[in-house]
Amino acid sequence: MKRQSDKDDGSSSRHSTRLECDEELPLGDSTLLAKAVEFLAEGVVITDDELDWPGPRILFVNNAMCQITGYMANELIGKTPRILQQNYSNRTMLDQLKRDLKNGRSFLCEVINYRKDGTPYDAELFITALYDQTGRRTNFVSIHRDISDRKKAAKALEEGEHRLRSILDTAADAIITIDCRGIILTANTASQRMFGYSEKELIGQNVNILMPVPYRDSHDGYLERYLKTREPRIIGIGREAIGLRKDASMFPVSLAVSEVERGQVFTGIIRDLSSLKELQNRILEIASEEQRRIGQELHDGVAQELTGISLFVRTMMNRIDNIRQNISSVEHSPARMPTDLEGLYDIAQTVGQRLNETHRHVQELSRGMMPVQVDANGLQAALEELTSALNKTGIIDCHFDCLKSIELSDNTTATHLYRIAQEAVNNSIRHAQASRIDIRLEKIRSGLQMEIRDNGIGFKPEKKKSGIRKGAGQHLMEYRASLIGGQIQIENLPEGGTLVRCVCLF
Repeated sequence: MKRQSDKDDGSSSRHSTRLECDEELPLGDSTLLAKAVEFLAEGVVITDDELDWPGPRILFVNNAMCQITGYMANELIGKTPRILQQNYSNRTMLDQLKRDLKNGRSFLCEVINYRKDGTPYDAELFITALYDQTGRRTNFVSIHRDISDRKKAAKALEEGEHRLRSILDTAADAIITIDCRGIILTANTASQRMFGYSEKELIGQNVNILMPVPYRDSHDGYLERYLKTREPRIIGIGREAIGLRKDASMFPVSLAVSEVERGQVFTGIIRDLSSLKELQNRILEIASEEQRRIGQELHDGVAQELTGISLFVRTMMNRIDNIRQNISSVEHSPARMPTDLEGLYDIAQTVGQRLNETHRHVQELSRGMMPVQVDANGLQAALEELTSALNKTGIIDCHFDCLKSIELSDNTTATHLYRIAQEAVNNSIRHAQASRIDIRLEKIRSGLQMEIRDNGIGFKPEKKKSGIRKGAGQHLMEYRASLIGGQIQIENLPEGGTLVRCVCLF
């Protein structure tokens, strides 16, 4: 036999095949071919070439066809393939089948057939014509495959994907998958709602479009470094970050990135922390207001009362001194105070000194509770005062740099930034053994940046089996930064020392 292909009519689902018996088979080949067909794993049916009602008659079925349908060969031979179709009524497909076969085209389709016991199953059929040496059509042969299991698996997969998609789309958190280049592969409904983009606008874009500068510029570097070193900086570690909406507004988020397929697919779960941060800020504002009230009360109330008491003590000392002068003028003797009065004078003097010390302590305490005054330049003034106080100790050389005046009327933000600087300075002195500290405050695009550099021994986080453990000071700085929509970066400088950078976006 040889196979010839007729010209294709353009249909991708059908193939033109012409089988001709134009030469003698070598001895034994026909038997070999018959055995091959008989034991083929797929069903084979050969019919005559009748296309009109009631259709072609079955001339041959192989063993696999009997196993698929439950019929014996003698129960199928002489019947038409309609015995397997029963109530199947896809008229459009059957008409197309008849037209294609009549016009010499092969036909591939899926149908629902019925076994002998009446149970339906999904079948895939490939039907083509056989021709003799003169080109006359003599028979049809069909390859019959039971695809029920495949269809069930495909349906189960489709249903599973549908359930998964439903779960993802009803999730309150944004769930985004990206590839190793940071390109967005999928984005659930919450992602679209949270960031203001449609699904079409997100798919195919780099995920850094959802991040503001300067975080956008460093994101691809995080991925590349992780794929090279497998050292987690963001991947596998939950952290707080800043999100960027389509309308350019920024908001705080909680970000957890996990590796799904090693080095190929990553999933990010993003939660909008705006409401939580507003609540935390409100609580902190209330606490800060109460702290300022106490500080103000210490400054205006207790300090003034101490000042008044000091005046009473001074008046008492003056009166004792006047008594001494009167005694001296009456007795015409040197101005010597009686022993009792002298002891009383010493006590009053000691009380006055203690009151002055207490007054100074109260003032320092009130300033500590109100480190940043509510005015446009309060943060700068507080950092200058911190620098001045450190220089007065004589053990540290501290410099403050702010090239342009920065107006920051939000006292809560200013207070947190001051406390971050204060904590960083304390760490430099206590742990890094620094002798010089430089504090820099500057305006950047869309926000504020504060840097604290020292020349100490560097930042050495404690390492444990479970990973790197952060100290309480670092936790506190990161927490304060997160409350004001910022982030903390701590790194060792190439020339030695530590850099603490706080970027706060507005």
